[in-house]
Amino acid sequence: MKANRSNDGNVIIRRLAKKCASAIAAYIDHPGSLSIQPHKVLRIAYFIGGGIGDGIMSAPALALLGKTFTHAQVDVLVPRQSYPVLAILLSEYRVAPFHPERILLSVLPRWHRPYDLAFTNTIAAFKMGIEYAAVLCSSVACGFRYSDEGFGERLYSFTRRLQHDEHDRWQNMLLIRDTVAGVGEQALVECSSVSAQVSPQRTAAVVMHPGVARGYALRLWPVSRYREIVERLRDRKVKVKVLFGPAERYLIDDFEGIAGNGVELLVCPGAQKLVDTISEASLFVGNDSGPGHIAALVGTPGISLFGPADPARSAPQGPAHTVLYTGEACSPCHFKSAACRTNNCMQNISVDRVWEVVVQKLFGT
Repeated sequence: MKANRSNDGNVIIRRLAKKCASAIAAYIDHPGSLSIQPHKVLRIAYFIGGGIGDGIMSAPALALLGKTFTHAQVDVLVPRQSYPVLAILLSEYRVAPFHPERILLSVLPRWHRPYDLAFTNTIAAFKMGIEYAAVLCSSVACGFRYSDEGFGERLYSFTRRLQHDEHDRWQNMLLIRDTVAGVGEQALVECSSVSAQVSPQRTAAVVMHPGVARGYALRLWPVSRYREIVERLRDRKVKVKVLFGPAERYLIDDFEGIAGNGVELLVCPGAQKLVDTISEASLFVGNDSGPGHIAALVGTPGISLFGPADPARSAPQGPAHTVLYTGEACSPCHFKSAACRTNNCMQNISVDRVWEVVVQKLFGT
């Protein structure tokens, strides 16, 4: 009962916050378009909502900002949970953990806006705290709105409607193109294929990530099938490293019986160890989660298994990355089907289908 009451309270708070934002937005001048002049901007804040994957899908937008605002300082503000990994992968930028309360304390007493311009990524449309922070700390704030919202229903100076059939990497860049003068299609193309600044030495090991972030159980491919892939690789004398994050410890028991003899279990590796392990792998296999995006960013050949989410919107992007998706009639549901009991979108990805791609990538047959 306490959990239900807590959830009900969170819903009420979110609704009240949304109503407050809409009421305030009615008194804000929302220009129909912006044409920001890059030479007039000295400090930019880029707010990233979501997890590691959302941060990586923001990398092209950051590259576009660097290419466009050559004399401006760009601060990248990320969630505290994903900060250690994103600080490594986005090391060419000033990356800092996002503390909403600190922004409020620094801005409100003097009403000083430290940034000339602020942008947010697509997933921040679902994070009202980021919207408030971006507006409070910058003279001009640009972000996204839901597809069913009007132009002036947000606090941002300028908003772009979320497109459910367009990849988040492109949407994050298009927000910049729509608001900044002189950003052309060539710049978008050049920045779209950004990669991490790493120099990996590939090993013979295959990295498997059978888990998902807390709250996303519908993304799980059956663990028994991951184990079967591991056993097939071991039979071919291929070394395997199986990754487990803090929320995935409950999966370890399913693999302890086959640990050893070329199979290593990596439980809660640190941020640098996680990035190094994926960067050095000969192949990555996992569910729709942050490690798959790391593999694509660093150029590790990879396989990501998608079900409830739309790969056209959020799949890892890389020349050596393959996404397996059955395209069930009920998917993508974006986790709205809370009553889903069959999870057909993941169940219908067969072991043989995954194994076929694994063999092709590892052995070229």
